[in-house]
Amino acid sequence: MSKVLVIRWGAMGDCLHASAAVRAVGEAGHTVHWLMAPLYGPLAEALPGVSRVWPLAPKRFWRE
Repeated sequence: MSKVLVIRWGAMGDCLHASAAVRAVGEAGHTVHWLMAPLYGPLAEALPGVSRVWPLAPKRFWRE
């Protein structure tokens, strides 16, 4: 089957809402990778159907 990259940054609620769709895609036989904030990586790793989690911290584009 095909490979799918899910990019979901936002809050934990956004990741939870996307998890049902991600799980369904993985269970349909597709390879699912998920790019997300490092804080929520363990949540995605626990989902059936997710092959790999890519934690990536967002950059800040402004100076303090």
